[in-house]
Amino acid sequence: MSTVTEDFLLLLLDESSGTLLPVPERTINLAFAGAVLMDLQLSGRIDTDLDALMPVDPTPLGDNLLDPVLAEIVASERQRDSTWWVERISRQGDEIYRGAVDRLVECGVFAAPDDDGRLAMTPRAARARRYSGPDGAARDEVNLRVMRAIFDDEPPDPSDAALIGLADACGAFERKISASEMEAARERIRLCGSLDPVVRAVALAVRSVGETVADEVRIHSRAIPRVPSLPLVGSLPHAFGDLNGFFTKCYLRFGPVFRARFLNKSFTILAGPEANLFMLRKERFYLRASVGHAMSVHQALDGEIMLYMNGSDHARMRREMKEGFSRASMERSIPKAVEIVREQIGGWPLDKRLPGLATIKNILVEQATRVTANISALDRVEDTEKLLHLVALQGNLPVLKFLLGWQQRRLVRRIEAARSKMLADHRAGHRNRNPDLIDNLLEAHRNDPVFMSETRLRTNSFAPFVALVDTVGNVGAFMLYFLLKHPDLQERIRAEADNAFAEGVPDAGKLADADVAHRFIMEAMRMGNIAPAFARQVVTGFDFEGYRIPAGQGIILATGVTHSLPECFPEPERFDIDRYLPGRDEHKRPGAYAPFGLGLHRCLGSGFASTQLAVTLLTLLRDVEIEMDPPDYRLKVKMALAARPSGKFGFRVRRLRRAGG
Repeated sequence: MSTVTEDFLLLLLDESSGTLLPVPERTINLAFAGAVLMDLQLSGRIDTDLDALMPVDPTPLGDNLLDPVLAEIVASERQRDSTWWVERISRQGDEIYRGAVDRLVECGVFAAPDDDGRLAMTPRAARARRYSGPDGAARDEVNLRVMRAIFDDEPPDPSDAALIGLADACGAFERKISASEMEAARERIRLCGSLDPVVRAVALAVRSVGETVADEVRIHSRAIPRVPSLPLVGSLPHAFGDLNGFFTKCYLRFGPVFRARFLNKSFTILAGPEANLFMLRKERFYLRASVGHAMSVHQALDGEIMLYMNGSDHARMRREMKEGFSRASMERSIPKAVEIVREQIGGWPLDKRLPGLATIKNILVEQATRVTANISALDRVEDTEKLLHLVALQGNLPVLKFLLGWQQRRLVRRIEAARSKMLADHRAGHRNRNPDLIDNLLEAHRNDPVFMSETRLRTNSFAPFVALVDTVGNVGAFMLYFLLKHPDLQERIRAEADNAFAEGVPDAGKLADADVAHRFIMEAMRMGNIAPAFARQVVTGFDFEGYRIPAGQGIILATGVTHSLPECFPEPERFDIDRYLPGRDEHKRPGAYAPFGLGLHRCLGSGFASTQLAVTLLTLLRDVEIEMDPPDYRLKVKMALAARPSGKFGFRVRRLRRAGG
């Protein structure tokens, strides 16, 4: 049957968001420790009373979560009480959580977690409300069992009583049942949590230790180092040219936590591998998307956009938009993507300088919007880019809202006209094409107009523009720069391109065979990281690397710093696509590689973009030979909404190769 540890994880899961209920991490870790001890007690390996916890059978269970804890208890030279052991084991809370997730995936209860770490039950488990544990025996879903134990008069199963005690210690029932139900069930919850001495001791230990930690007054707190800054502008001049370079220098000088001021705002910055792992594993406990900039964007676009939503609403909006931004969606559209590259190449003059950023951005944004929304975006790219830049400027300098408000209103009117036409065209139907992102949003609006309101529909239908103008286009510009800088790699990828197109436009399988191209793109994204940092708001204070980060503070997670650290990527300034070969796998080091961000807000279109870049790269090298213009141009990074090569970056077509095929 399932273990208390696995059931406890399921009991705390908020299925709407794919994360655990908003319980402080410290409390959850203590409760997971209690769950492991309960599993050992129910397995006959330990016993406990109010004074001591004792091993009674040292025989291992063959369980990778329970056996290490049992071995530690058996090896202890002193007899300790349950409170001490709960505190001790709680330090392994992350490992217990990940181990329980892995086992629930193996049992078919959970689907494999998404890249953003969200959890989802498999359709079978979710619909049947029954699932099997490690021994294959099926049980009713844990919420049904626990609620039955609370609201029925029958004596509860010992494991269900343990779950009630642990969940109550975490305050979970206040989030699961109404206030009136809680009032009626309070005595039953207390009774269930105290039936067994072991349950009572563990539950009390969780409560007492949790309360001690929560009420602790921290009088000794290290001062966070401050980055020297200039009057009025702070560190903005140093960061504007190369934000990731600035954060990397600060990390090497000040360590993983430091404070910096940009204009009138100060932020605490977390950087390095541990900061990345913190964002990946613990964002759900402590952080939310930055509210200030979100409000500016929402107001400009007249509604909430998924990128800045939080909690269950954010998780659900991601689900509604996931298929439209999926790798599969782009793979189905490979012929269309190739056609768009060739349309653009057809207008390029021979042996005349072309602007690198604008030229490649036109290709990639046009591809993305025609695939996700079946419209041409070329006439709206500039408007969208200007609007987003205006919003960002006004967030930092509010006086600009008065000075530039007229320009923003004009841009919004033009964008609104394009958005209205796009929605009207999609409402007319998609009989002659596959459904796209906009069709999916319209379907969600028809099915649930409360969640997908008209304002949310209109705002998020413009997501392809907002998400792509300063992201995929800039990634493509970095890719183009490194391609021109490395003629040897150009020839190797061209050979893959000729092979892919040998029998016509390639399919997804042919694309997957282009190993050099894929490793080249990965390295281009490492060195040309367009989004090296993410702003967040602290909702629950936490300790990180010896510093206290209080609630209410604005922080920046500098996730791109690891791309420039020799401990993560040896010789980080060297462009080396062999980093990603089996045996080296430098990108797989924990917390090292984050080109698409990390955590709950990780880029939804990462698979889409990777496929799109590969299609574009192979088609380009199949059809033309290009070279840098000027030949001696060296990369200069500029930071706007996202990092990008400077405007001086350009190229020219040296000769046309055989197109078609």
